Amino acid sequence: MRRTGDGSFSFDGKVAVVTGAASGIGAAAVAALRAAGATVAACDLDSAVPTHRGQRNFELDVADPVAVATTIARIAVELGGIDLLISNAGTATRASIATMPVADWQRVIGVNLSAAFYLTKAVAPVMRARGGGAIVVVGSTAAKTIGYLSGVHYTASKAGLLAFARHAAFELGRDRIRVNTILPGPMENSMRVPHARAKTPESIADTGASLPLGEMVKPADVALAALYLCSPASAMLTGNELYVDSGWLTGFGFDIRQYFELRVE
Repeated sequence: MRRTGDGSFSFDGKVAVVTGAASGIGAAAVAALRAAGATVAACDLDSAVPTHRGQRNFELDVADPVAVATTIARIAVELGGIDLLISNAGTATRASIATMPVADWQRVIGVNLSAAFYLTKAVAPVMRARGGGAIVVVGSTAAKTIGYLSGVHYTASKAGLLAFARHAAFELGRDRIRVNTILPGPMENSMRVPHARAKTPESIADTGASLPLGEMVKPADVALAALYLCSPASAMLTGNELYVDSGWLTGFGFDIRQYFELRVE
């Protein structure tokens, strides 16, 4: 990776793996990496991922450790190695502890948390052989609060990712493999959660107005943050948490409009 004349970064010659690549943050990350010159292995359970130049698609259930190991090995051989990993795939259901099926708990933990371990375990030897690499784990601000629109399984999985990434960063640092976490906040088009109320242009605008920066987070915002964490600009960052949340956590989710209303004399 090298800095270009306009202050951006070139990922020419680098191979990146992105999970959850079919939509949202994953699709935005694939597009951003391709635009920066990387060859991208776009992995998703959905086999209907659009194909573009500089991109190879791989059908993958990230909660299956055997499938992860097999697919990562295949990518390393077919694309010549792996330098970057964006572990992004996520899922959720909406239920209370009392009504949540055990299968839902196991699936959400498997996709959101265990997958990061399976992927890191698989890519680390490949990155080590290439002199290092960067791993970006996509978490959520729910790790610091709760999963309001999902449940305890989502909250636990995202909180667990922070501890996982911190520990992985410690272990893999000597191999020049950096591990960092992005925590997206309120997003315009977050993952689909059963029974969750669909977002409308009006609700998006209203939620955006409640945030310090005045708008909700877009997938491209998270993708650009991921590129930064993969780039030489973050060479001394590992085990870090980067909040991409339009300032939501600065006030613990409090509506900034009400904050100023309470101060009007």
